[in-house]
Amino acid sequence: MTFESDGILTSGRRIILEPITIEHYEFLYDLFIDEDINFHWRLAGLVPPKRTFQRTLWDAVLCQFVVLNRNDMKPAGLVQSYKADLHLGHAYVGGAFIRAAQRTGIPIEGFRVFIDYLLSTWSLRKLYFEYPGYNEPQFASLSRLPIVKEASLVDYGYFNGRYWDWTIFTLDVKHIQERE
Repeated sequence: MTFESDGILTSGRRIILEPITIEHYEFLYDLFIDEDINFHWRLAGLVPPKRTFQRTLWDAVLCQFVVLNRNDMKPAGLVQSYKADLHLGHAYVGGAFIRAAQRTGIPIEGFRVFIDYLLSTWSLRKLYFEYPGYNEPQFASLSRLPIVKEASLVDYGYFNGRYWDWTIFTLDVKHIQERE
């Protein structure tokens, strides 16, 4: 793992977290409008014009990074923290990865390094993960993490001709600290 001079983790064995620059916008736009990702991510099926996408990329976002594959230094995905309430000590965490990166360990490592970064940078006590019911198969691996199902919003969202529940999980920081 690599640390910056201030001690904040920015990379792992397979990945590097890179701050977003204008050079990443094309990759991010393509990632967000990919038909396999679009309905599962924050655009929820919308395909905005590029200028609108660029303008709203930081809406309600605390921080976000492009995840680079260390092998070829190409972008593999995005991790972000959003809807943060630093006074109360919580934030939401999300991410999206290209198909080629899925099932490679890159997304898990990207999230692990990103969560370490968040906890090293801000005084957070809870991190929330949220997803609609139609995304449930993609999140089966969450069961291996020290997370707790905190809420289920019944029939919260509409997609593909039906209403879906919205599930919110919590990663409680004290569980991470207890394991260390």
